[in-house]
This record gives sequence, C-alpha cells and structure tokens, in this order.
Amino acid sequence: MADLTGQQLGQYQILARIARGSISTIYKAYQPRLDRHVAIKVLSPQVLGEEGFLERFALEAKAIAQLDHPNIVPVYDFDQVGEIVYLVTKYVESGSLKEMLTGTPLDMGLTVELVSQIGAALGYAHQRGVIHRDVKPSNVLVAEGPWALLTDFGLARMLYGQKRLTHSGIGMGTPDYMAPEQAQGLEVDQRADLYALGVTLYEMVTGRVPFEAESSMAVVVKHMTEPPPRPRLFNPDLPVAVENVILKAMEKDPDQRYQTAEEFIAALTKAVRRPGYVPAVGRAREFHPATPEPPLPPAEVARPPERVSPPVVRRPEQDEALDEPAWLAVRQTSTPPPAAKAVPPPQGPLAPLWSNKWYRLALIAASTLVIVLVGTLTLIVQALWQSYSAFPVVPTVIAWTTPSPRPVATETAAPPTATPTATATPEPTLTPPPTPTLPPMRELPPEAPIVPGIYVKVVRPEGWELRKEAGPDKTLVATVPVESVLYILGGPVLSDNLWWIRVRDMTTGLIGWGIQDGIVAYGAPGP
Repeated sequence: MADLTGQQLGQYQILARIARGSISTIYKAYQPRLDRHVAIKVLSPQVLGEEGFLERFALEAKAIAQLDHPNIVPVYDFDQVGEIVYLVTKYVESGSLKEMLTGTPLDMGLTVELVSQIGAALGYAHQRGVIHRDVKPSNVLVAEGPWALLTDFGLARMLYGQKRLTHSGIGMGTPDYMAPEQAQGLEVDQRADLYALGVTLYEMVTGRVPFEAESSMAVVVKHMTEPPPRPRLFNPDLPVAVENVILKAMEKDPDQRYQTAEEFIAALTKAVRRPGYVPAVGRAREFHPATPEPPLPPAEVARPPERVSPPVVRRPEQDEALDEPAWLAVRQTSTPPPAAKAVPPPQGPLAPLWSNKWYRLALIAASTLVIVLVGTLTLIVQALWQSYSAFPVVPTVIAWTTPSPRPVATETAAPPTATPTATATPEPTLTPPPTPTLPPMRELPPEAPIVPGIYVKVVRPEGWELRKEAGPDKTLVATVPVESVLYILGGPVLSDNLWWIRVRDMTTGLIGWGIQDGIVAYGAPGP
C-alpha cells in the first residue's frame, strides 16, 4: 500500500503516517471544515475482493458510529475513494496498552483501573448488540489519566464476516486472545469478548500470554484443548482471589464464564478489596497488604501517659491535591505486647544433645534434606504419570483358545482289513480384538482443523492406508478400516505433493504415516 502522506483524501488532508499493519494503515489527518485533527484507518486493497465486504463495511460502520461512550474511540465518518476504503475516528495523543506490557506484571491498582474501563466499554456495546470480536492490548489506547479507549470495534467482522480461522492464523480475531468457540467458527456473543478480556488481564498481571507455541495454529489448539497455566506460577504475589477471577473468565465452556462485563468487573473489584487490602485514593491506585506499624521504641514507651497523643486519622479527601496516592494512616499508640515466655529446655536423655548447637544444626539440615527428597520424588512421580497418561494406548489383545488334548489313534476290531484312523487336532483360533475404550474427550465438529493433539475418524469406505514413513512408495503397515479412531501425533509433512500426518491407531496401537485425506475431526482430550 502506497504512503498517502501529503495527499488529499476526500475532505481530509493526510499529515503523517502513525502505524502500519497487514490489513490497514493509520494516518493523522486534518479536517479543515471543522478545524480538527482526526485519525484515518485506510484498509488494505486486498480486502476489497472479499465477497460482501462493502456491504458489511457500511453496515458495521453505521452500527459502531452509534456508540457514544467515554472509553470507546468514536467513529466520525467512513467512505470509499476509488479503491481506497477508510474509517475516520477521533485522534487521541496516546500509546497503547501493548506498549506498556514489557514482560513484567503491571501495578495491580493500574491494572484494575484499566480493565474496569475496558469492561465498562464492552458492557455498553454489548447492551446495544455490538460485539468487538478482537479485544487485545494493541486495540486499547491509554491516554493520560489513566484513560483507556477501546478501538477497532467490529473491524474483524468487517474484514472476515463469519469466516473461520485459516491455517495461517489469520481470521476473525487474534490467536493469542481468541475464545475457543470463535476459533472453531461458531456463532459468538459477548462472552467471547469477556474471554479475550480475561486473557488480557492474565497478561497484565503476569507479563506474558497464557499460551505460547511456534505457530498461530498451535496457539489456537491450546486455547481449545488445554487449561491455562495458573497465573500465580508466574506471579506468586498475585492474590488467589484475582487468579480465580481470571480462570473463570477463561473457561472453555461459555456458560461457565462470566455472562456480562458488569459481572466480570464486579468480581474483580471484590477480589482486590478482600480483607488485608487498603483502597487507594487518587488516579493510579496501588494495593498493598495492610500491616501494623512496629512497636514504639522503649524510650517512647517509658514516656508519661499524659504525653501520648490520641489516634490521628487522615481522611482521603484531605489528600486529593497530592500528586501521589494518599493512604488512611492510623498511628498505633497502644502499649507493646507482652514479651513471649521463654521455652523451657527439653528434659530427659536428649537434653545434653539438644543443648549442643551443632547437634541442633545437624537435625535441622537432616530434616530439610528429607523434605527436599520427598518433594523431588513427588514431582518425578507426577511427571511420569502425566507423560504416561498424555498419550493413552489401547493394547491389542489376542485371545487364544485352549486346544483340546490330541486324541490317541485307535483300531477297530472288525473288519480285519480296517485301517486305524486318528482325529484331527483343532487349530488355535483368534478372537477379534475388543472395541477400544477411548479416554475422556470433548467432541469436535468434523470440519474442525486437523492438528496434532486431537482424535480423528476414518471416513473412507475402502479404508485408510498406514505406512511406515511419509510417502506413497513407503512400506505399507496396515489398512485401517472405516470408522476407526486415530490420534494425531505429528505433521503435516509434504511429500510427493501430498500432506502426510503421523498417527496412532487407537484399536491396534500401530503407529505410522497417512495422507491428510479420508479422515475428519472427532474429539479432543479432556472432559
């Protein structure tokens, strides 16, 4: 897309290019008629060829222009000049939330303030039937205040309609923040936005997104099949109540999440106001555990009672003019607690040993070593168990029937010319293997993406060829019958202009390669 800086676009004079992405370029422009600066988002020409794009663009732009909320960037105008399609919005001197996330957790007070403003904007839009579909830090502008402004409402729907996610990871939404039902191409509602807001909150309090992988498609599969790591693994100082709010917002089942943005923000606010936290006064709120002041030194305790000042309480409204947050400060003037009684030394035969300092140190070291060994063994057993249960294998069972004893040849008494006869020994027979018992799984639609980590079903009537290596000329291992269930281990790999995947047959336990055709998605591990 050519740079439009210095050109006239309708009634707008393009002043400078602000940002450039794969689907749009943002410019700062001047509108002489109203004597104001605006932001113009010029969409890439490649989207003009999408079926029904112009109709969706006009419909969504009109719906977004009706949104009037202090935390939503307003849309002023939209138009098409030749092959240039653009949106005109309010120009805000600010950065984005993405620029604030540098790999470390943000201050808890600032986090709650920004998420509350984003949630208020989403709740306002949801009540009017508008779904954002692409909530992420780069779509949140943060001006001085802090003042959060949510932008790009409906842009994903303008560009892609109801299109599903493609193999390149480009589709309606961003993989790192995409709800499972949105990744599957299902109909979404406001709960998909709340899932994305939960992922954004996860990144703000930990400094990282919950799922990381080498490709966008792998990230999407993790959103669909894996539970997110607990945030406290990356930020041990995070309150447990806040962690529970994040995990509830990121439930795979939309019915298990918060149903409205108001419910989400109310739960987050309640979590940070639990006992042990003191609310801040001012714009940038900070939350610290409320700890009592240390006891007064002996010199002050020895003062006469009449010189002790009464408790002084500073009201928050007295500190509104201060630059930094003011706290409720209560000076504790109570007498120090009585000294703890000395623990008597142990009596009996161990008393001499206990009085030895080196014996006590050796006992403490031995106890610590035992605790470390028990913890290490526990972790090893847990890791082995998880690796064993990650890929369940149904063994092939061959049942042999017990042959009857070989009969002894007998001779008949008459006629004399009769020849001795022997009964034939029955051959052992094979019973068909039992129907495999599949592990618990969640059902996937047949048209879901075929990626490693899911189960698929053979639909080709003549069966599905399983080869030792990827390639049509490789050794044939077996022909898997129709309706068999396979587990995807790896791939896809391109060989002889065919895409090959590595699978395990859940009936026979055989492992091999087959072409990515004649199979459909069946299920994903998990309850």
